[in-house]
Amino acid sequence: MGFSTINVHILGAKKQDVLPLLSPDELLREHNAPWLDVLGKSADFQRMEGLSRKLTKAIPGSVALVFSYFDDDSFLCRLFQNGKQAATCDSFGSWAKLAPPLCAILGDDLPAKAFRHAADCADLAEQVQLLEETLGTALLDDLDAAPKTVKRCDSLLCTLKQRQAALRKRKNQYSLTEVEAFPQDWQSQLCLLRACSDMWLLTSFGAADFSVPNHPELSVCRSHDGHVFCCDGEKVTELSLPNKQLRQVLWYTEQKAFVCLLSELVQEVNLPTGRHCIYGEEFVCCITKDGRIRWRFLGKDSIRFISASKDGVLTLCAYNCSEIYQLNAETGKLLLSRTVPAGDGLRALVFAGALQGYVYISKENELVILDGALNENARFPGCKSTQYIKKENIVGSRLWYQAYPERKVRLYDLMTGSTEEIALEVPALVLSVLKDGRILGINEKQPHLSVFDPAGRVVSRHLLPGMVTRVREDAEAVYLLEVRAPASRSTRDDHFEDATIHVHRLEALG
Repeated sequence: MGFSTINVHILGAKKQDVLPLLSPDELLREHNAPWLDVLGKSADFQRMEGLSRKLTKAIPGSVALVFSYFDDDSFLCRLFQNGKQAATCDSFGSWAKLAPPLCAILGDDLPAKAFRHAADCADLAEQVQLLEETLGTALLDDLDAAPKTVKRCDSLLCTLKQRQAALRKRKNQYSLTEVEAFPQDWQSQLCLLRACSDMWLLTSFGAADFSVPNHPELSVCRSHDGHVFCCDGEKVTELSLPNKQLRQVLWYTEQKAFVCLLSELVQEVNLPTGRHCIYGEEFVCCITKDGRIRWRFLGKDSIRFISASKDGVLTLCAYNCSEIYQLNAETGKLLLSRTVPAGDGLRALVFAGALQGYVYISKENELVILDGALNENARFPGCKSTQYIKKENIVGSRLWYQAYPERKVRLYDLMTGSTEEIALEVPALVLSVLKDGRILGINEKQPHLSVFDPAGRVVSRHLLPGMVTRVREDAEAVYLLEVRAPASRSTRDDHFEDATIHVHRLEALG
């Protein structure tokens, strides 16, 4: 565990006004005048918040900042005026709302200037330093250590500006080249998109759910009326599935039938907003093109698709009962089943091709490795990742994870369990970690692409007209998918014709 504390920092009050309100284990420091700093041994936020409310209500014109620092990992700063919370900032979000009241209190525009650069801080320590220097007091102070003095200045602000100026002058090491020939599965999805004009396919374009494993020439999309559209790269056909809902196509058999993940209609409810359909648990079945069911497989609970091997072995999972199954995709025969420990709280299972096995994270933060026969091979503790990992998080024999908006990317070696943390030079939502260690990330609105080297240093930055939604790495190239659509986020079909799909290849310069 790291260091944690909660302090109160007061402006506009006198020492004799504050001392009677303190408990015996709280200390008043006044070495950062005109601020008064209250430090306590207990990390009691309610106590410090109550003190701030009471003090600022009783003394007109006084203000108090409650600074909560947790485990050397994050902070929350709350401003109180007139007995009420007036504004906040934290280590993950924007500081914009805290700037105006502080400018008024401190009598200059330094908070507004400094807080615009909060996102440019390299780490938590720089964020705290920027906030302390802007205020002129020691927010992160320790009761058991010598008093910490902070001079009000713009020292770090100047450093941040210089750093950003140098970054803007840095030459790109990569270029983006738009390509006309899409990867085959994306080309098939594009054909399907043009034929069915489905907004869901547009907003999720490129997702594996719309393609058929090991058949990149095939793409599928369900409509809202029980029909399924299928494209073989050129021709679009329609399959009717009355009273059923297609979740995903898992295989295309030698007899040209679809193995699907389906659910069946259980109940229809008429609501003021229209008809509402309730579907049952998902199961696997093989359906011919005329809608006949050849075989079906039901697990102990709703089934989720994990992977399909080239020789037609489907791996499936029923998370609620921790059951894993392997089926013959041609016949539906159950080949293998395993139950993982119920205490693991299985939430997501991912295939790792480099291991020819499977990976999941237990609720005790253990990285669990299964072999191809679903036997447990290894269990590594201390994995700081969400349980809901995706196949995109697996790169070779490593798993990557980012708790956005953290600026760290964690890499876990699936062979040894070792961990590596990469600190990104600028904030980014990571879309992909490439096999060579490069990291691709975007900003929140998605048009700005940053390319980082394996150490987290920015080596290329690009601005696109639309939103970068997906990255894929093939044997020959790295591709980025861009969707250009109207500014409105409405999913109505009247926006469909204005949207376009673009694919770019990332290439090294020189």
